[in-house]
Amino acid sequence: VYRESANLRTEIADILRKLPLSYFSSHDLSDLSQTIMSDVERIEHAISHAVSKTVGFLFFFTIASILMLLGNVTLALCIILPVILVICLMLVSRKIPQSVSKKYWEQLRKNSDSFQEVIELQEEIKAYNLEKSLSKKMYQQMEESEKIHFRTEATQVLSLSMTNIGLRFVVALVVLVGSILLVNHKISLLYFLGYLLATIKAQAYICHRQE
Repeated sequence: VYRESANLRTEIADILRKLPLSYFSSHDLSDLSQTIMSDVERIEHAISHAVSKTVGFLFFFTIASILMLLGNVTLALCIILPVILVICLMLVSRKIPQSVSKKYWEQLRKNSDSFQEVIELQEEIKAYNLEKSLSKKMYQQMEESEKIHFRTEATQVLSLSMTNIGLRFVVALVVLVGSILLVNHKISLLYFLGYLLATIKAQAYICHRQE
């Protein structure tokens, strides 16, 4: 993780070194450095936490699926197939919020550049009496960013809701099928609790991945 973090910082430094000086004169250096460091921190956190947990879950789910299939095929399929379906649904539905979030951050960047331009050219704006027109333009940009932000939050809520409903369905399905098998004496109570525990474990991991 630390080696990859060092390589990432070195690559960013090389990219910045190759930029022309005119780029730095037209951009706020403190804002640029803060944005870069924030992005690097998120990438480092993903590498050190999310990636390792994902690899661990793949090993756990594969081994647990084989053992569950050896124990009881019916209950195992009630867990494995819906969980795989929920994971696929989560991966597919995540692309929509990502595209909307990209538009939102691009709009925020546009707002930041506009504010910076107004601050730097405030004397010229007063001289040419452009306060009202620029003020109207800034308010329009802010309203547009609020609309995009609302769409971003709405798509994320929709994606999370669909996945949570699917996870609740998995638990309910395991409880229903397990209860039927338990009443018909086709499975013991200990096995039923084990399959239910595996379902809760998979549900907890997927919910954590969503966050």
